[in-house]
Amino acid sequence: MNHLTSLFFIAIALYSEVAVAATDCTAWKRDSNDTVNQTSSPCYWYYLASNLTKAATSQVEIDKQIKTTAPELVDMIRRDAKNQKIFDLWGGAINFDEDLKNDIVSPKLLSVLGKLLGHKIKGKIVNAGILSTYGYLLSNAVTPYGFKRDGWTERLLDYGFGWKGDIISPIPQHGTLLTNVTALAGIIAFRDDPTLLKVLADATTDAAPEIRNMNLDALDIRRLVETITLTDAGKGKDRTVELRTDLVTLPFEVSPAKALTHLMIYSVKDSASVGGAKLISVAPTTQDTVDAIFSPRGLGENQLIRTQYNAFIPELNGKKKTGRRWVQVKTNGISQPNIIINDDYWPPYNFGGVENQPKGFIRELVEQCLPTTGWKAEFHPMPISRMRKLIEQGDLDINIFSFEKSRESFLTYGSESLFTSEYQPAVRADSTVQINKIEDFDQLRLGHLNGLSYSPAFKAYVDKRLAEGRLDVADSENTNLNKLIGNRIDTFVNHKRTILWFAKKLGVSEKIKMLNFTIKRADYFVAFAKSSKRLSPIETKRFLSAMDGCIRNLKQNNDYNVLRERYGLVDK
Repeated sequence: MNHLTSLFFIAIALYSEVAVAATDCTAWKRDSNDTVNQTSSPCYWYYLASNLTKAATSQVEIDKQIKTTAPELVDMIRRDAKNQKIFDLWGGAINFDEDLKNDIVSPKLLSVLGKLLGHKIKGKIVNAGILSTYGYLLSNAVTPYGFKRDGWTERLLDYGFGWKGDIISPIPQHGTLLTNVTALAGIIAFRDDPTLLKVLADATTDAAPEIRNMNLDALDIRRLVETITLTDAGKGKDRTVELRTDLVTLPFEVSPAKALTHLMIYSVKDSASVGGAKLISVAPTTQDTVDAIFSPRGLGENQLIRTQYNAFIPELNGKKKTGRRWVQVKTNGISQPNIIINDDYWPPYNFGGVENQPKGFIRELVEQCLPTTGWKAEFHPMPISRMRKLIEQGDLDINIFSFEKSRESFLTYGSESLFTSEYQPAVRADSTVQINKIEDFDQLRLGHLNGLSYSPAFKAYVDKRLAEGRLDVADSENTNLNKLIGNRIDTFVNHKRTILWFAKKLGVSEKIKMLNFTIKRADYFVAFAKSSKRLSPIETKRFLSAMDGCIRNLKQNNDYNVLRERYGLVDK
């Protein structure tokens, strides 16, 4: 089992207790007079799979039992058997779970399913559509993370997409389980291939209308692509294999497994294969899994790559190849403009591209996360006085802002903070000044950095002092520090870490101290211009979602803390 597969299963554990509890069938009784009640219950499928597996002494016995005990399922399967072109949309899969070291479905039961579907199955290699739908449905393989069929029997995707009826369920109201899963996965995985979309539409005409009428533009979708180049022995031709993982944010909260936040679709595009990309696996998954899949550590060239989710590609199965792992934003060769990000001079967070200075905490963090968005960026230093106008006009895409309700008119905020900062007053180390409220500044010589806005209350106070001619305005933090140490002012206010950074660089850290009075304490977020000329609103949403996930991921490992310590953002 490889790294990304491990992360997927670890995240599934977040809802395993719910899944197992939902399939605790000790008190369940079969009601032979209520077929609808049976097939809509996860317990029905638990007992059906158990009994069919026990009957696996011969394919003949299984065949008889499934036709007797599950006529609705058999009827649905026979409808799929008349639609053979649907199987061409799926690739090959292996009926074996690497974690369990066992078959996912009884081979004899799988053979019966293949016979009913018009697909002769020998050995462990099977059409991925059969394994992922009816195979999982009739498997009682218990992992520490729940049953493989939970995605179908618990109606998890119906909840996640806000569908009221049984759409992605064992016996759906419209279509079949295989048809509906194929339509849902294919609409997303083949969205950049008009030819395949036409084939899909022809093969899934009976799919539920809720799926066929989906508006992809309204969904937050990200694609991870793993590209491997193989050389066919003796032919001298390069062959490219793309392993593609599409992650779709579910628009609604999933019940009963509230940890589930995304739909995962795994597909393979092999340049040596006829017919384009092939579907392999479909499953609900968690935000933690998505964040880990798009971890910046795993992106780029020379990454170790292997197949996942039971995919069967002979040249790759059981092998690790070196390739490229990247995030695809635009498809069909469409070029994308670079995003413009403000790189203002705000040590230690940003250094405005000044020569012989570090990049800054913000820039380094953003640069680490940019590959997870699929977009590239240019960093331009913008003065505070011009920055807001440029971002309102859409000439500047990104600035790091604290949240203010009034800014939502021209900004879309991310949800994961980059850092927390506090505005506090600095005084001389030997000062006896105490400040407990804004009015305590009245008798002090107050310094001010031109352009700094503080909190609304303190900004109003500073403006009042300026109007009264009782404010000492400086154009740099070094000037404020020199005035403070030279006893020309008594105090000034700025971000605590900014003051401490400049004091350290000037060698005057021992000559100042910070007072424990917070003018403003705020979390800072990536904020995107609503009027951007480069990204549409849905692209902005996807970009910020990717950034949020990356920041969360970095916070969970040591990379984030190492970066904080490098820029003096940790108290020692």
